Amino acid sequence: MIAAVPRRLPKPFSGGHPLDPDRPAPDETRSDPGRDLVPGPDAGDASAPPAGGAGDTPTESDLDARPDLTGAEPGAPRRPRGLKRQVGATKDALLTLVRAHVNLAKAEASEIGDEVKVVAAAVGLAIGALILVAFLLPIGVMLFLGEWLFGSLGWGVLHGTELLILMAVAGVLAVLGAGRVGRSIVLGFLAGVLVAILFGTNAPNLLYTTLAAQFPAGTDPGPVAILVGAVAGAVIVGLLGAIAGARNGTAGEAFQGLVGGVIIGAGAGALAGGIFRLAQDEGSRPMVVGLLLVGGVAGIAGLILGAMSGGVGGALTGLVVSFVAGAAIGAFSAITFTWHVAIAIGIAVFLALAVGLMLADVAARGIDTEALKKRFYPERTIETTKETIEWAKARIPRGPRS
Repeated sequence: MIAAVPRRLPKPFSGGHPLDPDRPAPDETRSDPGRDLVPGPDAGDASAPPAGGAGDTPTESDLDARPDLTGAEPGAPRRPRGLKRQVGATKDALLTLVRAHVNLAKAEASEIGDEVKVVAAAVGLAIGALILVAFLLPIGVMLFLGEWLFGSLGWGVLHGTELLILMAVAGVLAVLGAGRVGRSIVLGFLAGVLVAILFGTNAPNLLYTTLAAQFPAGTDPGPVAILVGAVAGAVIVGLLGAIAGARNGTAGEAFQGLVGGVIIGAGAGALAGGIFRLAQDEGSRPMVVGLLLVGGVAGIAGLILGAMSGGVGGALTGLVVSFVAGAAIGAFSAITFTWHVAIAIGIAVFLALAVGLMLADVAARGIDTEALKKRFYPERTIETTKETIEWAKARIPRGPRS
């Protein structure tokens, strides 16, 4: 079967130039059903563009036969995109652009985060080093001064600790308006100067030595003195304890007083025997004199103060505690010191006594809470506000009572 050759219809020129080669008419192409089945002799290659004369324009069939890049079936009519598809394509393009910018921002943020970590580590190291210097410098200075001025790092530790405690206590009490901080510091300083002078001149040791020379030294009794003192003390104090317990009318309390008195008396008697034995040694006699002298004076003061505050029990407690403290001070003061050690002792006494006087004043006088409240309570503002409210109420008209 030979395909019929389509008749070409001439098209008018536009501006004297052909617009497109001639194409077969749509009706003729569609009227021959065998054209696409058996090629004619003049059909040639189907893929080659059909020849046409000058002045032919593309027909609807030619437009439909163009390749469709949108994924439609070959040979199907190519339809223009609708509004919905255009909006969807625009949205997809915008989302792609936004994702690209977000990914870029994430990448840059990651790089910036790494740089921030490095900077933060360096800043943290610098701050840690400065904090360490802030601690190391004052501590090192205190230790250096203790070694340089007084011959021992221990003095630096002691003085530094006391100084920091004094600063803390004085700062808090000054804010609270208690403790009489200035007065306590002045009294502590005067006491420290006096102690430094006494120990620097070794005046206590000279005094104790002079007093000890008034009594001739005897022979050392040996350990027997300690044993005799323990037995004598146990018997005397034990009997006193039993009598004190029997006064309450029960045998159990009398027995408890006896046992307690024996234990306490034995210890006190042994200590007294040891002191007596030391008194027979020529080199230890100044220390024994200082122990007994200062301890005795302190014990009498403690006895009087204890009796004024707590009766018989308070008197005994004050006697024992004060005697022990005074004895320790007397024995320590019998030692001979060089001037730099005496000054170190004076500084330690000054700092400790200043803190002690502040705390003692607070314990005795307390803290004026009313004055403290006025400092942190807006009393004037509150009173003025109340007056304003009352003034406004007096001038606001009231409605008739029902």
